[in-house]
Amino acid sequence: MRRELPLLNAVNNAYRIVINDPMPPVWSLLETVTSTARHFADLQGLTERFNRLPEYTEEDIELLAQDIAIFIRAEVADMVDVTADLDDMTCARQWYTCALHIAEHFGMPPDNAEKFRRYKLDLLDTSVTVQKMMDEKIWKRRLKRLAYRWREHLQIAYGDVGRTASVYCSKKQISLWEEQRRRNRLIMKNLELEDEDSGDRISLADTIDASVSNPALRRVELMVRIRGFTDIAKKAGYEARFYTITAPGKYHPRLHYGPRNNKWNHASPKQTQDYLNNIWKLIRADLARDEIQVYGLRVAEPHHDGTPHWHMMLFVRPEQVDALTNTLREYAISEDRDELNTKEGIKPRFDVKDIDEEKGDAAAYIAKYISKNIDGYALDGEVDDESGKPCKLTAKHATAWASLWGIRQFQFVGGAPVSVWRELRRMRDEALAAKFGPTFAELHQAASVESDWGAYITLQGGPLVARKDLILRPYYGIRKNADRYGREIPVIKGVYLQHEPKEFPIITHNKQWKMVKKQPTPDTAAGLTGCSSFDLTVASATARTRVNNCTLFKKQPTDGEKTHSNTEPIQQTIDQQIISTLTTDQNQDKDAAPDGRGADLLALLRVIPPHRHEQKPVASDEKATMRLIAELRTRGIDDEDEIGYVLKGRMIGYGADSYLQARNGNIVIVKRQRWCGHRECHNPLNEEDLRYGDEARCLAHSDPEQVAERRQQHADEQQKRQKRDDILARVDRLRGIK
Repeated sequence: MRRELPLLNAVNNAYRIVINDPMPPVWSLLETVTSTARHFADLQGLTERFNRLPEYTEEDIELLAQDIAIFIRAEVADMVDVTADLDDMTCARQWYTCALHIAEHFGMPPDNAEKFRRYKLDLLDTSVTVQKMMDEKIWKRRLKRLAYRWREHLQIAYGDVGRTASVYCSKKQISLWEEQRRRNRLIMKNLELEDEDSGDRISLADTIDASVSNPALRRVELMVRIRGFTDIAKKAGYEARFYTITAPGKYHPRLHYGPRNNKWNHASPKQTQDYLNNIWKLIRADLARDEIQVYGLRVAEPHHDGTPHWHMMLFVRPEQVDALTNTLREYAISEDRDELNTKEGIKPRFDVKDIDEEKGDAAAYIAKYISKNIDGYALDGEVDDESGKPCKLTAKHATAWASLWGIRQFQFVGGAPVSVWRELRRMRDEALAAKFGPTFAELHQAASVESDWGAYITLQGGPLVARKDLILRPYYGIRKNADRYGREIPVIKGVYLQHEPKEFPIITHNKQWKMVKKQPTPDTAAGLTGCSSFDLTVASATARTRVNNCTLFKKQPTDGEKTHSNTEPIQQTIDQQIISTLTTDQNQDKDAAPDGRGADLLALLRVIPPHRHEQKPVASDEKATMRLIAELRTRGIDDEDEIGYVLKGRMIGYGADSYLQARNGNIVIVKRQRWCGHRECHNPLNEEDLRYGDEARCLAHSDPEQVAERRQQHADEQQKRQKRDDILARVDRLRGIK
């Protein structure tokens, strides 16, 4: 257990928000004319609750999401009067900036934040994003996802993920994933799709089972597509290579054979996937410069400890095989190259295999990796090479792992859009397809009748076709009903021939469906109405209270109650008795139920509190308290709430650039720190930055011409002031004033 504690602390520190700093950057960014100490206290309370996220239940997460949304709404509402005279776009940008600072404080900025900083968002998108940042449902979804990942990351550090425990992800996460699937399935069975025009209904569950959301159909479609690529490559004379790229050793929490990796940098599977994605971006750019064109399939697969690695089946011209291999190898081993000076060489990080046609073609090589990461089809009796577990079991774990960390398991390189392929397969009438011309009829024949991906790709322009050269593209229309934010949502309605503008779009979605509750059958209806004591058809009762009773980190006592919350010490060390209790059985079975080690981990989390903002008593006795109150009143602080905040050790605003805080029994002035607002900087602003730089920008990220002009103006003002002082001094001397 002692060895796990540093790892758990390191993982926690990667997620927690440090609030020991008396001036978090977001505080200075929230400055408005109506900002008070209450705003800062609320933000501090929300931050403390956020730092407890992995311990929270879904109900706790929902309450935290509500309170963050309420806080953002309050901050934006405080800006209404300030921005009343501004035009709509400027007003929307001010609101967006205010909400963005809070969202970034919690590490959850909206996806379009960078576009906003580059002035690439229009008024509609800006307004909609502000609404989303004030939406508690959005916050609940994001906080819930973060809580699951944070908790799983701790399980990885604790040793609950690996070949000696549960492969790919922890047993606790598998249980949660299976329970969520069961609940989703139950909900789907109780819903139907209703045609808004005719009123016809179909089962929602049956509709989903008939789509690629069904693992079996998803696997079949992937195999059809890679088979089509293989057939095209054989006809065109392309060669196939099977590549494997693995992240450096520091990204792996466990060694290949199970023990802890002392070089682990505490990265999560998501961070490792981001590393691999960045490597792939560099590879694609290099290949484009060298005019090396490839197509194929990439599979992201977890190691036994949950660290992702990539398998790629790529097709390339014979004369470019070596260049492709060299480029992939160079980028795959570029980081931490010195760790490859072993007898195994670069194989742990990069491997390439030629396709032996006697053993099977490219599709046969990749088939196993597709199956073992979806449903384990045709792998009965086979075991995973790395973990030694049955492939049927690891397939379920791999799907849960990808769902948790948001990792795209399969991605095709090159080819035409699969969305057009699916729309063509929706149209079953060959006679109707023939009426739209021979080009469309051939594409429809290849996709819907023959299920020949190779023929479909060839008709679309080949596996390396550019989007502008596609023959058939998806046609998007506007959904009948706007979303909850009043925004029109584009949806696929059909397809259109790109190079034949006179042709009308070919509509494949002729009906508008909406989800409704399933109509009860006679048996279920009788069951609902069988008890005369209850009327189950009426609406649910309204809530007992209209306010949120859990806004603060902890419920605060009334004025008449005594509290010692300000003097509660932070536990810095773990009691030896607790460690002994948690480590009673060092050889416990790691394959036991998830409530075993999972309960131990939660217990451990509760005895390792997050680094709270320590609020020491500001006054030792009543006399010292009265002296502080008197000093505050002499400084013009008469508001009882603000005085109460200072006596609790918190800061309140004092003037334009300062705060007041009680430290060591005295009232001190804390200078308000400001930070650079540039997306690549966020460094503290010094006096020169504030004097000469652009608004909320340091000198390095300010307009040089404006900076030079301000410096010149300041120098001119100083020169004028010096001349004035010299004149006044001469006048004083003439008057005999020394």
